Amino acid sequence: MKHIFFSILFISISFQTSFAIDSVLNLNDDRLAMECKIDLMLQAQTSISMSYYAINEDEVGLKYAAAACYKAKQGLKVKIIIERSRSKVTKDLVQLFRDYGINIKYYNSFRAQKVQKNFSWLHNKLLVADADYVVLGGRNLNDKYYPNSEQKTELTDFETLIKGKSGADAHVYIDHLMNSRFGDKPKIKKKDIDTTSYKHLDSIIQHHFVNFKNHVPKNWDSLLYAVKDVEFIHDNYDHWPKSKHISDSILYTLRRAKKNIVIVSPYLIPPLRFMKALKKAAKHNVAVTLISNSPQLSDAKIIAAAYMNDRRKYLKRGIKVFEYNGEKMMHDKLFLIDDSISIVGSCNFDNISFRMNSEVIAKINDVDFGALLKVHVDQRIMNCFKVESVRSKNPYNNHKIRRRTTWNRILLRIFPFIKRFL
Repeated sequence: MKHIFFSILFISISFQTSFAIDSVLNLNDDRLAMECKIDLMLQAQTSISMSYYAINEDEVGLKYAAAACYKAKQGLKVKIIIERSRSKVTKDLVQLFRDYGINIKYYNSFRAQKVQKNFSWLHNKLLVADADYVVLGGRNLNDKYYPNSEQKTELTDFETLIKGKSGADAHVYIDHLMNSRFGDKPKIKKKDIDTTSYKHLDSIIQHHFVNFKNHVPKNWDSLLYAVKDVEFIHDNYDHWPKSKHISDSILYTLRRAKKNIVIVSPYLIPPLRFMKALKKAAKHNVAVTLISNSPQLSDAKIIAAAYMNDRRKYLKRGIKVFEYNGEKMMHDKLFLIDDSISIVGSCNFDNISFRMNSEVIAKINDVDFGALLKVHVDQRIMNCFKVESVRSKNPYNNHKIRRRTTWNRILLRIFPFIKRFL
């Protein structure tokens, strides 16, 4: 009888864990997002895992670095993997991380013998605390994305806090990245370290420690609300090329749309099979809306030119097109299908994200969350120019931008294969 009792108890606990309810919170505001992420790190009890495209040695980046060191010093397991080519992190800071007991790795350091594997970048923006809380979205850890005393943020963005099974899945994923063939240990020798710079960085870290001791924690659970279903989705990196879980999942969702599709991406170059899915959806009376930056705001003029070349295709198929004209460049990456299925994360709507980059997304199936996301999208549209025809000229774009875009458009028409690498 005792064995039967414990068997039933084990099955019951397993059943409850498998169907644990995830809860979420949108972090539209950059100040709230930074407060949330730092606070979750400082409240962490067992582990912190981070996977980021760009961490810089600026005011914001060093505050996150200090929080990681502070918790590592307390004995927590802290793991960080960064994209080496995009993160402005010196060997002095990397060594400082290691001296505080942080396990840090580079993603896919360049090596001549790797050949095609060199064309893969870590594009995640992912923080996991205690394998329970996960924050994902489009913000990197530097002054461009979060408020600081030096300058105004350069981009407007979107993140989502999730508590539940997704946190555990994200924790396992970062371990997978670090232990895969793409996770490289930094090779640093004593002669590589600038003692003066190292001590200066440590003094900044120590200064933050003083502030952290007086930190008043916030109850984020009280702000979260339950959603019907959340799935954390990532690709696998045991082999190259990577798996296609993210692209297949997004494509499958687009193909099943019944009423509407809204896609917001700073870089809008849909791969061919996605373009076919949007064409088919529009043909079956599914309202398709695309939102991206105007060429004036885009930080990648060649991509803006590719988008301009594709405007004719969108309009011809009855797809609505909006160009964002806000004060800052828009960096949101999200999909909203039938007002109920939301896809948020780091994934842009382009070939690089689907074919090359390491990305992460969360697929949230919930009507209420979809309604909140729609409010966010509507606010973006308020700062957009609606493209009515191929000849529509966005008045926000100045003559210089129009001329530069035109030359890039001509280049892409002469060499269309370039789009496959954008």
